Amino acid sequence: MKNKTLRTAVSVAVALLLALPLQAQAASGQHGMKTVDAFTNWTEPPPPIGPSLACPGPDCGLRAQGKTLFLGPGIHGTEEYDLYAGPDPAHPGSLEYHGTAVFHVTKSPCGTGTFKERVTDGRADYTRFDPRTQTTPFHNNWSIIPGSGTGQLVGIRGSGTDDLNDASFTVGGLTGDQAANKGVHRGTLICRLR
Repeated sequence: MKNKTLRTAVSVAVALLLALPLQAQAASGQHGMKTVDAFTNWTEPPPPIGPSLACPGPDCGLRAQGKTLFLGPGIHGTEEYDLYAGPDPAHPGSLEYHGTAVFHVTKSPCGTGTFKERVTDGRADYTRFDPRTQTTPFHNNWSIIPGSGTGQLVGIRGSGTDDLNDASFTVGGLTGDQAANKGVHRGTLICRLR
């Protein structure tokens, strides 16, 4: 009888321990959420560049606004961005940039809708300019702004990078000539699959 009681107590304890992560997941609203790949290629026409209207302040320098087309196995859509760029004192020969973007998703494992992204830690490294291709490497981080998802993307989260080794943009993107930009956008999305 003592062994049966002990086995029952152990079984109940194990069941409770196994249930805790599910309760925490349900309480946090994450039940049914999955992590999926956000890899995609992007292209864009040269953005209009002008002096920042927000100076003096953190958004000083050049302001670039434009629209990007994303086509890839992970996500399709367009993104309207608003970026600020200026010399990067920590990296001579580079520009730093940051800003926000609204992503209009037309196809993804998460469904369709919109979300907003924060673009941070951007750097265009002109010390590595390639005169043959007229490109220079860049890198930035991106993250979905919490609570910004609409449509089937309500509750979506995610983050990633535009990788220095996998993407480049033409100098035309910052000097205003007619060259187009292209690159790779990668990361992960946490959402309900559709």
